[in-house]
Amino acid sequence: MEERPPMILEQLQFMVHPSVYKDWVEFENTEWLPWLKQQRGFLDKQIDYTAGIATNRIWWKDKKSWDEAARKKNEMVPKNLKMHNLFGSKVIMLKAMT
Repeated sequence: MEERPPMILEQLQFMVHPSVYKDWVEFENTEWLPWLKQQRGFLDKQIDYTAGIATNRIWWKDKKSWDEAARKKNEMVPKNLKMHNLFGSKVIMLKAMT
């Protein structure tokens, strides 16, 4: 039996003020989710929100897929800047695990 590479769970946390949370989720769904769906190995995404902290959980087929997407900084940086300018949110924690 062939051994499969372990799936990767990427977790990003953002500080998001409750007054803009609904608009922030809309931005996530219209800006980030379509981009993620174009990336090889993207499996799913979930957002949880508690006390001003939004946690994005993104599942990838394997580490190679996650690494390939992470190298596309020229596509990600403008989206991150736009998100920060609109909502003041920024990544406060990033981790990935198998």
